[in-house]
Amino acid sequence: MAIVTMVAMVVMAIQLCMKKEIIGENVLAGNSEPIKVADVGGSEDNEIQKENSADGSISSETVTTNLEDVVKPKAMVDTSKWDTSKVTVYTDKSGNKAPIPVGYVASQVIGETEINTGLVIYEGTTPVTGTAIGVPGTPAWTASCERNQWVWVPVPDVDRIYDKSTGKSKLYERTQTGRGSNINTSKNYEPGILTKYDNERYFSQYNLSGMTKKKLLYELETELDETIKSIEKYGGFYIGRYETGKVTKRNSTRYVKPVIQRIQGEMSINYVTWYDSYINLKTLGVNENVKSNMIYGCLWDETLQWFRESGAKTDAELYNSLTWGNYGVSNSFTYYTNVSGSVGTKSSKTIIPTGSTERNKANNIYDMAGNVREWTMEGNGGKTGLWLRRVRGSYFNTSTTSDGTSGAAHRYYQYPDSNGDDYDSGEGNIRCACVYVYKIEILRV
Repeated sequence: MAIVTMVAMVVMAIQLCMKKEIIGENVLAGNSEPIKVADVGGSEDNEIQKENSADGSISSETVTTNLEDVVKPKAMVDTSKWDTSKVTVYTDKSGNKAPIPVGYVASQVIGETEINTGLVIYEGTTPVTGTAIGVPGTPAWTASCERNQWVWVPVPDVDRIYDKSTGKSKLYERTQTGRGSNINTSKNYEPGILTKYDNERYFSQYNLSGMTKKKLLYELETELDETIKSIEKYGGFYIGRYETGKVTKRNSTRYVKPVIQRIQGEMSINYVTWYDSYINLKTLGVNENVKSNMIYGCLWDETLQWFRESGAKTDAELYNSLTWGNYGVSNSFTYYTNVSGSVGTKSSKTIIPTGSTERNKANNIYDMAGNVREWTMEGNGGKTGLWLRRVRGSYFNTSTTSDGTSGAAHRYYQYPDSNGDDYDSGEGNIRCACVYVYKIEILRV
């Protein structure tokens, strides 16, 4: 499937876009800086609130952490430069602020209104109210199954996700005790193009009409630059609440407009290539002020860091996520199998509908740990060029527990033209990044 960001978790971000100038075959976002050409290296390397339902059958795990170790995100952002004709300034009960794009509403559901624990926005203008998250038959449940949703991720400092001197993102590996130093090298590279796959043959096959290797590199670099500018201005980004649905490419199905809604099942969130994801995720957004795209790896890493800093998850839980993710070795748990609220029990190595259990949630974002892998913008390679794209979060068929393979932070690699049907074992059952509303940037005339 394709977080948001979106990814999607489909990972995907909403942005209030900058108006762009056309220069030759390329598009510049509000400036006339020359195109950047990245050094790409790489041969293929092998590596690989507790809310209950009415009958109490489904509940989230209680998370405990040492609060003395938690660094809270900054509470306040400067809203003086925000264009209030494009966004509404939202203030939660703690005094924290976030931008709500025109065409979306901030949730009024109890448990979905605080920024540091997961402010949810819904597509459309009708208010969403209620007192129970994830309970079938309630107004909030109905809205979550029918309307696209995103969650605001506050970012206290862009320097920890982006290196301004190189124009590259910062990527991090995690251990059981925290995250390490920046690993954006020739092996994990962002932004970057794939020397073997990103060419006219694949662009033509996957409906990227007019695309060239140079233009794709430019798009990836420009979108990342705009994302960083947006995060600096607004103090964060939006990420898709669920694994992105209706982006499936299997058999003859292709180019379906994606959704970020609860209870999207295997045939909706799985079996999609990176190229299809790259195209499809751009179609999200209710008006010209918003834009969507696949999540960058640096924003996946930052979302996990927010889980840690807000106290939602510990370092150990991000490294080994069996207690809140769907993996082949996960403990048995119950989940909803359809929008009507029928209950099933998770068996070994089973894909479940996204958003179907409160157990697999952190700060109102579902299924970033396991279920199906999520495509990102990250490249993976070695000395001779980038060959593969990175997928994150691991997946339902994982059977290893000791090396972080069953973790939300896990990185794996995949050929960009793979859609999961190539692997009898389910190894390729991957998805696009959980819906990732990746930036909010004001339109400029």
